[in-house]
Parts: sequence; structure tokens; C-alpha cells
Amino acid sequence: MKQNIIAIICAMDLELDGYKKILSNLSSEVIIGHEFLIGDYLNNKLVITKCGIGKVNAAAITLLMIEHYNPDLLINSGIAGGYARCLKTLDVVIAEKVVYSDVDMTTDAFTNLRYGQLQDFPLTFDSNKQILDKVKKLKLNNNIYFGTIMTGDQFVTDYDKTDNIVSNYFGDLNVLACDMESCAIAHVCYLTNTRFIIVRSISDLIGSSDAFDYQTFAPVAASNATQIVNYILKEIEI
Repeated sequence: MKQNIIAIICAMDLELDGYKKILSNLSSEVIIGHEFLIGDYLNNKLVITKCGIGKVNAAAITLLMIEHYNPDLLINSGIAGGYARCLKTLDVVIAEKVVYSDVDMTTDAFTNLRYGQLQDFPLTFDSNKQILDKVKKLKLNNNIYFGTIMTGDQFVTDYDKTDNIVSNYFGDLNVLACDMESCAIAHVCYLTNTRFIIVRSISDLIGSSDAFDYQTFAPVAASNATQIVNYILKEIEI
């Protein structure tokens, strides 16, 4: 049986550590100074890596990953800040779509573009529908939500500022959470026609959490995301 190649990209070590523990036949490969870990998990070959924080790091490493390993599915796993009032710390958001929170080409020269949209690209980058539909049919717990994640190069702490962006520009997108990498990863997947999904657990609630909360809950949230990804890989056919 052919092994599927599953790529998993995380921004930080604490998000990646759980995946290192499940791999068998582990090996390492360094490409242009960046380390990729390769191993077996169930009937899949997993390639995992840490991209670093922010959109440029995420995009660069995603392209490197896709070019060298041509994955059947790419998964972005990690933590996020919760925006939607329904969320609690350690809930999990699985992105149906992602959008940039810090892109603005809405000038007289580009009257057909919405805030968050780059010329010649869609407003949102959507997770693979086939995989997403299978995930939605799983018996997941009540602490898992499906919706939109916003991405920008800011660690978001001001709820009113975030709410202003959502209310003015993305009121139709069911925005649940904010992060610093997922839309850049999805953008590269769009360019390369690579299937992807994004699984993020809430480490802090925007405007309601402090630094102590983040430091306390971030490792647990990262582990939550890992557990959900593991369950998905066990239960659905890629």
C-alpha cells in the first residue's frame, strides 16, 4: 500500500514537540539550513517542521516543504488567540477558511478589492473541502469549532481593535480566532495546488487573557491541537 505523505508545519517548538513523540523510523534532513523530521505514523509518512513565527517564515518554509516532499495533505497545527465570544481557552478551531487581517489594497486604483485581499487572489483561502467534510462527520467533542481564522504579523491583545476589523470588513466570514501564520501557509498551498487543513487550539482570549494565561495555557493548547490532528489521521482516509 502506498504511503500518503502528510506534512505538518508548526510555528514553535511547543507546537511541534507532540508530533516528534509519535513518529517511528525517525530521520532528519536539512535543506537550505532548515531541518525536517521524517517518520512513519499509521499508514502515513509524516514530514514535520517548525517554520518560526510570522507570515514570511511560514510562507518560506511551506514552499520548501511542498517543493521537496510534495505532500498529499499539509496540516498547520498550533495555537491561536480566541476572538469569538463563544470560545474558551483550550477550545479548538478548525479553519474552513483563512484571511489576512493586515492587508489593505482598498484604494481608488483597486476598487474591486476588499480589505484583506491581494490583487489577483481571492479574499479567503479555503481548506480542502473533501478533507474538511470528512472531519465534520467525525465524533468530535463540543469544544471544536469550524470557521474563519484571521492572520497578521501582530500578537493580538486588543479586543476592540480586532473587533473593529472584523465588524468593518469580515462580518460575513464567521471569524473565530487570530494567528500569525495560517493564511500565509494557505496562500502558498493555493499557489501550489496543495490540499491543506488548519487546526488551532486557543491559548488565550483576545482582550481577556494576560501574559500569565498565555504562558500557562499555550503548551496545553498546542497538545490539544496535536491530539485532534492525530485523531483525524486515524479516522479519515486521506
